[in-house]
Amino acid sequence: MPEAKTKKHNEPVSGSIEDLANLISLEDLSKLIQINQDRIGVFNIGHSSFDSITTNEEWESVCLNGAMIQINVNGN
Repeated sequence: MPEAKTKKHNEPVSGSIEDLANLISLEDLSKLIQINQDRIGVFNIGHSSFDSITTNEEWESVCLNGAMIQINVNGN
């Protein structure tokens, strides 16, 4: 049986970002957003405000809400 090849960190991954988007579970997507929450901002056109994802201990920053991901932001 041929040995599986391992990829180094900086090698390109086969497939595409579209493949990842179609295959990733909601739970894993939620975790990915949480990991990158300090790199995500939300612009609210109606209020002309730019908010960051909340880090409040009272609320989860990113959570599942039915068949969707809920992202909680620090509103102004």
